[in-house]
Amino acid sequence: MAGFIIEPFKIPYYNSYKRRRTTYTPDLLIEYKDGTEELVEIKGIGKGWGNGVRHPDNFDKYRAGIKYARNENKIEYELWVCEVIDDDIFKPQIQFIPADNLMELIDEWENEY
Repeated sequence: MAGFIIEPFKIPYYNSYKRRRTTYTPDLLIEYKDGTEELVEIKGIGKGWGNGVRHPDNFDKYRAGIKYARNENKIEYELWVCEVIDDDIFKPQIQFIPADNLMELIDEWENEY
């Protein structure tokens, strides 16, 4: 990794769950030594966090991040999911979900609501 920016910018999108236009701020923009970049959203699950990863409020946000990364900037998008043990203590194991897999999961999760 060459570097990263925390909450690098805002992406405008329509949130169909809340039925309004809003903005989404990704958690990280990572630049690798080979010049490639990755946009990352980090979500916690567990103690007091529930399972926000699968909350319908996030589906359009994920899609907006993927669209921005792929179509407008040719960078990768990934969701990082980690288990929260205590307020600010996270388990070191993180599940990395690339954009293609995330799009399939969103389709499955939407059918649950």
